[in-house]
Amino acid sequence: MREFWVKFLTTVLLLAATIYDYIGEDSLFLVMLVFTGFLTIYFLLPLTRKPLYLYTALILTLFILPLINTNHSSIYPFFLLIYILIDGLFRLAPANFKIFIFIHMASVILWMSMEPLFSFELLLLILFVYVLAWNLNRERYEKHMKQDLYETLLGEFRKLKRLAYEAERAARLEERTKIARDIHDSVGHKLTALIMKLQVLGYKENHPDYEELKKLAADSLDETRQAVRALKTEEEGGFASVLQLIRKLESESHIILDLTIRKGVLTARLSNKQNIALYRIIQEALTNAMRHSRSREVKVVFRLNAVGNLEFTAENKVEPHYTFSWGFGLTGMKERMEEMNGRFDAYISENRFIVEGMIPLEARIH
Repeated sequence: MREFWVKFLTTVLLLAATIYDYIGEDSLFLVMLVFTGFLTIYFLLPLTRKPLYLYTALILTLFILPLINTNHSSIYPFFLLIYILIDGLFRLAPANFKIFIFIHMASVILWMSMEPLFSFELLLLILFVYVLAWNLNRERYEKHMKQDLYETLLGEFRKLKRLAYEAERAARLEERTKIARDIHDSVGHKLTALIMKLQVLGYKENHPDYEELKKLAADSLDETRQAVRALKTEEEGGFASVLQLIRKLESESHIILDLTIRKGVLTARLSNKQNIALYRIIQEALTNAMRHSRSREVKVVFRLNAVGNLEFTAENKVEPHYTFSWGFGLTGMKERMEEMNGRFDAYISENRFIVEGMIPLEARIH
């Protein structure tokens, strides 16, 4: 927001000084029309995919002023041309900026031929400004490309980390399943056979020790079955498993996660599908923060609403004038939440990208 106001005030002040310098009793309407047209074109720049055309229109708009008052000379339009050059430096890619420099240079030379205020020394200074602007634009673009490459590599690194984690988890689960099967096939069968033999002996010889031994064997068999079931359980359910995934995601993405968990959330019972949905939502919020945020901090809040359903909010700062579209990631999250009878929404408010939603708890899903 601060950057917007700096640009807005600079543009308005320079344009107002130019208009004031050219305004007259007979030319008030035309000068104000130029003022309105310039501001309209300037504020359309963030909305277009081809800003080069609008920058050219801005330059042509300034050339209307000398036609309105042919007997007047002013240096303010030259300042506006320099300001347009600086603004284009940060918006245009190198290929378009090269074309823009030639258009801008031709307009400045034409302006210098119309105004007596310029000199050869000023022309050399202007050429130096063009060389400097070209180098700055190229460096900015290269820095932007390196940042994109870094984010791509970081994303691939996180994918590899997740694949390694899933492979390790699958191997661990396979080993646990093998151990459980071995216990069931060896110890479980032998204890069952022991109980049957003790039962037969108890029928033949009515001795109290046989009943006690049979009870001990039955308890051992029951404990063995519980151990087998525990080994076959893949993961512990509930919100605690989501916290483990979030902790790993935070360490992999190098982003500061401001996590707030309200009363009752930790004891909430979640299905595996709900755990995955929550994890993917936090992952999407961190991905948006890495791509579009100035800071590396994401604020996440989990809470239970009045009817006992789980609500969540994830927000992070974004660049001024940042707009988002419902891409594949957000659309997938919305569809996944609707499949669970939940709610999902994403929007921008006060330079913050906010993702929020609600998940019905497992006991409430019909």
